[in-house]
Amino acid sequence: MARQLLTWTALPNGYTTDGSGIRLSVLLSPRLDTQDPTVTHKKLSVFFPDWEDWPATLSNAKFEVTYNGQTVSIPATTTTGANRVDNRLGLADSAVWKALFTKDLLVKTFEYKDLAPSVMLSYEAAAMADGIADLYRELARTAGDRLPRVSEIIEAEGWRNFINAVDDLDGHAVDPDSGLRDPRRQFDALRRLGTKRAGLSLLARFMLFHTPPATPIPRRRKRKDDKRIEAAWIEHKRVDLPKREDIAAGLEFHQVVAAMGSYPTLLRRLGLVVDLILAPATFTQAAAADLVVRVAFAPGILQVPRTTDARPVTRTRLTATDVLPAFAKHLRATRLTRGLSRQKPGQSRQATRNMSPAFVR
Repeated sequence: MARQLLTWTALPNGYTTDGSGIRLSVLLSPRLDTQDPTVTHKKLSVFFPDWEDWPATLSNAKFEVTYNGQTVSIPATTTTGANRVDNRLGLADSAVWKALFTKDLLVKTFEYKDLAPSVMLSYEAAAMADGIADLYRELARTAGDRLPRVSEIIEAEGWRNFINAVDDLDGHAVDPDSGLRDPRRQFDALRRLGTKRAGLSLLARFMLFHTPPATPIPRRRKRKDDKRIEAAWIEHKRVDLPKREDIAAGLEFHQVVAAMGSYPTLLRRLGLVVDLILAPATFTQAAAADLVVRVAFAPGILQVPRTTDARPVTRTRLTATDVLPAFAKHLRATRLTRGLSRQKPGQSRQATRNMSPAFVR
């Protein structure tokens, strides 16, 4: 018999603009299991009727928010009052759901894939942005109301260090035959040694992150107007895109849910994220207390048996001015800047382990 597991994650999101309410987003991560190893694919409407029209199913839910031992209950259809569902970014809409999750959409049983041996390539975006801003700020300060001269760029310490760093990176990755940078050498070092042992600097990781991991193809061409001048560059081998009908035939429920993570408004129109507004007076303020959301359905609403819902606890700081996740001791130095997380060197791996399942799945 098919079963379903629902994970509800509480994501505190500060106060409303006027300071009258606490903003909280509830993220739903569903896992549908056919419970039949002989059949790997089943149609959504036949085996999981609760999900044929999830917004309609969700309308029968009740959100029970508990913080610091105090609980408030909000029906999914309540959009007015001090404790309510926030509809500013949209509410769950059956028409939107059915447009993406058709009744014939396939559901594949979840199969665990161990990604522990994988190497993750990333870079500190905030540090890179700050570094670039500093370079141009220095030019603007010295150039005044005119464009900077080449000599001024070369003489500036920051720009000189940047140019030397680029030259050094190119020197280690230039193909002797073509004279062009071969990113395969850097990728190979990354796979064999990892970012730390390979000695990849911030600039190197930034460059690799934005380099297609495809086979490079050196190109050379002489100018038509002057055959003595030859240009050389690198293109990358392109992989043929799958046909539209092949993609549609292979789409699976969990793949569509995961793809929606990049579309915050759609998540709300699909009922995969529900925004709540809570009265601050309901809860006692604390520097770090447990925040959890339990979602209840009346008996008989869900037709597919479900295992006990997963409800990750979010340690949350609630003050008169802030409602934010409370970082663990080893992450207290972490700060959010322009929506980006600043971390100390060596902190990224541990931080990833401690992130909510809402972000790492």
